[in-house]
Amino acid sequence: MRFPRFPSPRTATAVAILAALPLVAQTTRDEDARFRRLFEQGRHAELAEALGRKLAESRPHPGHVLMAAETAYELERFEEAERRFAEALALDPTLIPLTVRRGATLVGLGRTDDARRHLAAFDAAPPRRRAAAIFGLGLAAVADGDGAAARRYFEASLKLSPDDAACAVRLAQLDLAEGRDVAALTLADAILTRHPMHTTATHVRARALVALNRTEEADAAAARHRALLSAHDRIAVLSASVATSSTPSAVMVAVARIHAEFGDRAGVARWTGYVPTDDPLFPQAAALRETSGTATRPTSRPVR
Repeated sequence: MRFPRFPSPRTATAVAILAALPLVAQTTRDEDARFRRLFEQGRHAELAEALGRKLAESRPHPGHVLMAAETAYELERFEEAERRFAEALALDPTLIPLTVRRGATLVGLGRTDDARRHLAAFDAAPPRRRAAAIFGLGLAAVADGDGAAARRYFEASLKLSPDDAACAVRLAQLDLAEGRDVAALTLADAILTRHPMHTTATHVRARALVALNRTEEADAAAARHRALLSAHDRIAVLSASVATSSTPSAVMVAVARIHAEFGDRAGVARWTGYVPTDDPLFPQAAALRETSGTATRPTSRPVR
């Protein structure tokens, strides 16, 4: 049983985990930096291929195996993700603190009891990882049809990690399902303030406005939702072409412009931040960052 594929749980946690991995034992720092860049930019299919080649050509490094597990999860390849998580832990059992998303993977496989057992190991984890574990327990509750327990878990997770859009949108969806339309709208608006290209929050917002009979606003929200779906499709096509393009910086600037169109400052910074300073397009990239109000590249990946 697969749970609905709404925004990736624990985006910031996943990026932080990958940034913490000591992957230089069997590879170059440049290659590892490339792997992390692909993950941050959401280029998961490309990363999966690169990691597959890496793991096939040399003795697997547990950090790379764990990265492959995270990438498989993002691609909804739950069976592969679980196999990779197990492989990484077999190679290095000390990686257990970095496997919090194995819980969500097990939920995706319908193994909610196994997910709970795995996530119990994070009771004393640092706040962000503990929040991720509680979020996973919330997903398990959703999969089991226990909305009340899911709400308790999501609320507890959000207290530990207030900026988590994935958790907030799950709560908004529960509010909507339970007829708490004003609460759903409030949460959706809060998410969109930080993540203006969040398609699920935009959809929740439109549905809440319909329920509240605010027709004109609902129509506008629905139109924005359609526009966002189209924009994310354009981004996906452009992202897939970065590796083969003769002018990758031009592609990255084009993606940044789409983010700028929707007021997504973090997205602008994320994509322009990889344009080399000696590239002819660097002035355009810098100008985009300046006009978006973001001077530096953030450490988190986009949510949808």
